[in-house]
Amino acid sequence: MLLLQAVEQYLGSINTWPACIITILFAETPSLPVVAYLTELFAGNDVPTTLAYRLYTACNPEAAN
Repeated sequence: MLLLQAVEQYLGSINTWPACIITILFAETPSLPVVAYLTELFAGNDVPTTLAYRLYTACNPEAAN
């Protein structure tokens, strides 16, 4: 997944990410606290907003609704 590789440039290998991040990206129902947590993570690591949004909606299609 090219999106994932692009984000890994900012956050490092997905293999080193905490399990809670993987769960939030792929399995959690989108909610304000979930989106706030991911926003803080991505923004704090200088991941461009558009890239972060594209990754999240690709991993969790429910987030695009």
